[in-house]
Amino acid sequence: MLNKKSNLLIGILIISSLLYIGCQESDVPVTLTQFSEATDIDEDTSASDNDGITFPEKYEKESGNVTFETMIVLNKDFNPNEIYDYIATLQQPDPSNTLKVLFSGINYQEEITTNDSGQTDYYYAGQNGETLLIYPESVQLYKSFADHLPRVLSLSYKYNYNGDKYSQSEEFSFAARDTALTDILDILSKMGITIGNDYSYSGYSLDYQTMKNEETVLGIQGEADPSRYKENWSSDDDCYYFALRQTCQKLPVYYIYSDIYKEASDAFAQVQAAYSKDGLFYLLMDKTFKFQKGDTKLKLKNFEEIAGTVEHKYANIISDDNYIVTKAQLMMMARQEKNDNYLLTPVWVFDVTENLKLQSGEGSVEEHSVLN
Repeated sequence: MLNKKSNLLIGILIISSLLYIGCQESDVPVTLTQFSEATDIDEDTSASDNDGITFPEKYEKESGNVTFETMIVLNKDFNPNEIYDYIATLQQPDPSNTLKVLFSGINYQEEITTNDSGQTDYYYAGQNGETLLIYPESVQLYKSFADHLPRVLSLSYKYNYNGDKYSQSEEFSFAARDTALTDILDILSKMGITIGNDYSYSGYSLDYQTMKNEETVLGIQGEADPSRYKENWSSDDDCYYFALRQTCQKLPVYYIYSDIYKEASDAFAQVQAAYSKDGLFYLLMDKTFKFQKGDTKLKLKNFEEIAGTVEHKYANIISDDNYIVTKAQLMMMARQEKNDNYLLTPVWVFDVTENLKLQSGEGSVEEHSVLN
């Protein structure tokens, strides 16, 4: 079966020392309660038993080969004093309704397979090159212009990121941005995927002039191959690209394959969709959840303690390299339990740049590792 999902990696350090906290994206510092217990998650105790802690919007410190110039990203509506563990179950798209809503009016051939474990996958090939893949927990749709998207847009910070080349506010004449997003959410609902109002997203306006300038097609040897570039561009190619994550307790859900894909960027959002004058023409939907609040109230560690874990990790590396911690984002990470449910708990995701000292000169890479 066709699988066009990009295998992208970025350098990120994830601290799930089980948590935790940062500050809001306002000018007002966040005041939290410090807990003296050594464990990461405990039962709730009275706030009066603890001292208040204030967290900066930016954390700065230099120690040996580690420099913190760290922007702290935390939803301004997040309430750090009311955070619980959550149980999540995966949503499954309805195959019949998904086919009906995404392939309406298209003549197609189908292939339905069931493996030894009983999982049924659906593959549909349209007469004009359209492709629809329906799995128990994910859906992929490719129509018309979809094949051009990876040529003109990269949202991975490690692989030629160019999301900043596109406006996140420009409106196209065929539909307002909000109208396009609402239509996409309605389509997901008809497929059996409920997002509701608990989500965060980025929306990119892919105008044809910028796409023309950004287009890159590589040849067999990895060099640019202009002979394969799109010949004609026009406003008919304008489209919106949305990267959407569910949120739980106002925190974005971290990618479920975080052991492999560590980047907490739009490149790995749960729902990625492109919308043009012809409507939805590209969809990558993977692992969306229904949430149920747990009984355990979580205690958040102060940020300096979490940063100390990062500092200790790199201080013990014997090399001439140095490390710059540029960003820390608080998210909810899904860990699969034995009963097929997922436990959601908060984690800090750190972006770290490693500056290399090489015989051939200096260079830099994005570091990625998971600390439990």
